[in-house]
Amino acid sequence: MFRRDNYDVVLARVTGALPGVLAPGDRPPTGQALSQARARLVGEPVRAVFEATAAVPSQPTPGCHLFGLLVTAFDGTVLDLAGTDQIAAVFATPSGGRYPQARLVTLVACGTRRVLAAAADSCEISEQALVDRLADALGAGTPNLADRNFFSMARWVAFTASGAHLAWRVKNGAKSLPARPLQVLPNGSALVRLRESDAMLAARRAKTGNRGLRRLPDTVARLAEFTLTVTDTRGRARTSRFRILTTLLDHIRYPASQIAAAYAQRWQIELAYFNLKVTLRGAGTRLRGQTPHLARQEIWGLLVVYNALVDRRTRGGGPRRRSRPDFLHRRTGPDPQQPRRRHTLRSLRRAPRRHRRSRRHPLGRDHRPATQPHWAPTHQPSHESPAAHRPNPQRQLHHRNRRVKSVQSGVKVLVFWGSAAATHHRRVGRRAGH
Repeated sequence: MFRRDNYDVVLARVTGALPGVLAPGDRPPTGQALSQARARLVGEPVRAVFEATAAVPSQPTPGCHLFGLLVTAFDGTVLDLAGTDQIAAVFATPSGGRYPQARLVTLVACGTRRVLAAAADSCEISEQALVDRLADALGAGTPNLADRNFFSMARWVAFTASGAHLAWRVKNGAKSLPARPLQVLPNGSALVRLRESDAMLAARRAKTGNRGLRRLPDTVARLAEFTLTVTDTRGRARTSRFRILTTLLDHIRYPASQIAAAYAQRWQIELAYFNLKVTLRGAGTRLRGQTPHLARQEIWGLLVVYNALVDRRTRGGGPRRRSRPDFLHRRTGPDPQQPRRRHTLRSLRRAPRRHRRSRRHPLGRDHRPATQPHWAPTHQPSHESPAAHRPNPQRQLHHRNRRVKSVQSGVKVLVFWGSAAATHHRRVGRRAGH
């Protein structure tokens, strides 16, 4: 939470704000002692803390449910790490990159944007390989959304066995989906039979090294194909084609138009990554850990703090503060998509400051305990990119042109399969540039 402060500053804030943390006569631990204690940790206790807290159900909010079921989404991102030799030996550096990176794939609850499960490894490990580790994290009866890069016949069969209701986007290529239509439904979607193609079977055998693998069993799914047309107030239109493959076979109980509209909730996981990487960690900031063990601690620690802030936001905590709309606000109601000028993250960062501060001591000169030594923070090198504070010409041009851009867009979704068609129209207001 206090990523721009060194250990001594954070320890002074925590020990000063929580009475009874230190026994009478004890001195606060130093930043060097905390750093050495982190290095002595065995195993992955911070990951265990994340998994234990992520399993606790959070307060439901509007946008969390589809057809009365909790909606989740899969996606991945990368995190920049410190450029040390020890980290470079474990975490790969991408082509053209400057620093080693860790890849993170999470399962996020749409609506609250709370992280329910996660898998982390080197960036040379693909998102598909990491998401396979999270198959057991899916709950039975919960709709799950995923982008088009995650579909494969083997993964579809494995994740369907968990009992979750999948609604995954698939690529538009003719050979990307081994499906044959069985029945065209009245609402424009169709029942299809999925059968593993020879090319998919050969690729799976080559990946596992087992030439005796048998073809996966055929399975029935439902395919909804639609186009999304976005038109701004100037009349400029942009059309994209989507194909959503789902295990929700009942077209009456689960209309295709609602499934198509619900797929937009997958963007909630992108907002979660923005909150995690930009607002909480800081834009252009690398993780501080100088070893792979410390880097993994920071990754799981970020997820623990992020979920704690999400829980506080959904409960409506935090003092009133005038601020521009940003991450982890206090909301006007239970809907986390409606911002209010109460910034949970900033309020928590200010929460330990119970006394008026002196610039030379975080607790104030008049409130320093007699047993506490004078504040002398040790210097810790900054891991922020030097380019993070440089003015970007493209960004400056973008901000100058924001006022003349259109702020309204019309969205028209056309769900179709063969000759059957149905339409779903809605008007969406959005800020330009988002």
